[in-house]
Amino acid sequence: MKKIIAAAVLLALLVILNREFQKNSGQAGETAAGMASNESAAPAAVPPAGKGSGSALTSEEARLILALHNRARASVGTAPLTWSEDLARYAQEWADHLASSSGFEHRPESGRWKQLHGENLYMGTAAYYGLDRAVQAWIEEKNHYNGGPISEANVAAAGHYTQVVWRESRAVGCGKALHNGQLIVVCNYDPAGNVEGERPF
Repeated sequence: MKKIIAAAVLLALLVILNREFQKNSGQAGETAAGMASNESAAPAAVPPAGKGSGSALTSEEARLILALHNRARASVGTAPLTWSEDLARYAQEWADHLASSSGFEHRPESGRWKQLHGENLYMGTAAYYGLDRAVQAWIEEKNHYNGGPISEANVAAAGHYTQVVWRESRAVGCGKALHNGQLIVVCNYDPAGNVEGERPF
């Protein structure tokens, strides 16, 4: 069975560094984390303007996030993603949970909040960073990807980027929440990416 990489240690380190940065400098800070799983959800088109997205995002925000993902995918020749309201609802549930629990971590592998999809997380100071910055931060990890198959080493450095462009992913849905001035963004992907031993494109 294919092993899915989950960079939990990196996530914990990023959270600690982000909190220390904010505590010591009083400046804006941001943190990102990526994870993958195996289940699937049916994709849906981006909602028309004025309609819902399936989450707290407006339809315009959903279109922006989808466009940024698909621009990155086009640059490496992978097929465009479609927007999934089911994934967006799923992502929103976790974003709300993180905000209410003051946490920043991926869904667990079992229990009520079991992870069923690929996942990227982002947290940044809301006064400084918007939704576009979340996707841009993930895409900027391209500079750390060496082009090889997914391994523990390269997923830790570029796992958000490789999930964004993963060739077999077909749908994305995202949610957002605010907590103590921090913008939390959760995006879920189906099928999940970052399968060990495989290349993203």
